[in-house]
Amino acid sequence: MGVKDITHGHHLDENDIRLIISVAERYYEFGQTQQEIADQLGISRPKVSRLLTRARQEGIVQISIVNPFSREKEVVRELVEKYHPYGLEDAVVVPTSLREDALIAQKLGQVAASYLCEHLSDGEVVGIGRGRTIYEMVKALPEREFPNVQIVPLSGGLGQADARFQVNEMAHRAAERLGGRCVYLYAPAIVESEQSKKALYSVPHIRKAVQLWDHLDWAIVGIGAIDSPHNAEYFQVMKYLIDVLDVRNAVGDICLWHFDFNGSFCKGKHDILISITPEQLKRSKKTLAVAGGAKKVGAIAAALKGGIVSVMVTDEYTARKVLETTQQE
Repeated sequence: MGVKDITHGHHLDENDIRLIISVAERYYEFGQTQQEIADQLGISRPKVSRLLTRARQEGIVQISIVNPFSREKEVVRELVEKYHPYGLEDAVVVPTSLREDALIAQKLGQVAASYLCEHLSDGEVVGIGRGRTIYEMVKALPEREFPNVQIVPLSGGLGQADARFQVNEMAHRAAERLGGRCVYLYAPAIVESEQSKKALYSVPHIRKAVQLWDHLDWAIVGIGAIDSPHNAEYFQVMKYLIDVLDVRNAVGDICLWHFDFNGSFCKGKHDILISITPEQLKRSKKTLAVAGGAKKVGAIAAALKGGIVSVMVTDEYTARKVLETTQQE
């Protein structure tokens, strides 16, 4: 009588099952190699391999693959489905357990930089907004050769103490990384009067920049949250803007234009603001918003209803909270 081969579909008795379990435990739970198992049990290494296969066939070993992107894909689907009526066409949801705003901004910036480079074509016009997340995106841009790409700031300067966050500096760096050209905007974000604004717009190099706002292929913007500033300087700047622009009921801003809980842009003295308008943003072929963190949930939910954002890059935690917020309305 030959030796029973339990590796090829024969009926298994209790001893057979015990042997298979022993092999499987040594391999999957204790991390032993197949050769080590063979030596310890006095069988050949090929037989160990066949026993492991039989363990899977009999359901003794069940292997499940956890796709870390599957949850994010579902959230992306829900976001786009929810906000598609408002113009959202695509979203990227970043899996992260980070809770510090600076680290979230860094991760989102990296993902947004990759998204832009994957979709950017030479000859396109890219508008650059402001804020830490946009700074992180610019910093993460890989070197490319797009000699005919033009980069332009989407608003005048606010005179930040940290030069890295100045709009012209970010636009310059983006153009440098992409191998394109920067069209600088040497103007403040706020002027004294509408007449002052008209005078500045008549200056050739300023007019050249602001005219590009009507021809954008990409507008890359951050979303500010009014009630949860991330630092003292930002808080002072936002407080000043809200006061001088005389806006009410604002929950957030895009390019210094404030919007309310419903995503409607607030009325105010915008004739003294040097920044791309909401109407111009809506005409941009793509408006990519990059923002995340628990403090921005309300602002992001409102911004997505504003009819401006066509691509949203955020983190999973924020995306889920945004969906919860809209479900409660």
